[in-house]
Amino acid sequence: MVGGSFSIILKLFLPWKQVLNKRDWLLLLANTLDHFDRALYSLMVPIVGPLFFPKTDHITSMIAAYSLLATGIVTGPLGSWLFGSLVRTRPPTLVLYYSLLGVGISSFAMGLLPVYDDIGWWAALILIALRVSMEIFATGEATIARIL
Repeated sequence: MVGGSFSIILKLFLPWKQVLNKRDWLLLLANTLDHFDRALYSLMVPIVGPLFFPKTDHITSMIAAYSLLATGIVTGPLGSWLFGSLVRTRPPTLVLYYSLLGVGISSFAMGLLPVYDDIGWWAALILIALRVSMEIFATGEATIARIL
């Protein structure tokens, strides 16, 4: 009896099939992966910092690596403005696909990035550029998800 009443309550208050369609589930997954990326990057800073910044001072390289998380403060309004203006002239789903593609390409390129010992300061500069572009695209995805 308890299981039956619980399923009735779920059907009344949580009609998942009617509330969330396939597109909504994909938006939820993309947003979850974006937050997972930020959390994973912040946990991996002790490893990433010395790889992409000079190893002369471990604390300085960690501060530089952690400062890349602050790029979201600058890129947030920029990404919202850019993708908000794009969504006015193009279909929202198309702009959403562009933003998700941009996040994927930026993440993939970060995985292929050479380290500081190989190309010097270029590694740090390219990492910064990729993080900024990924944050712009991720902010665009979050903005469009609110619209949809």
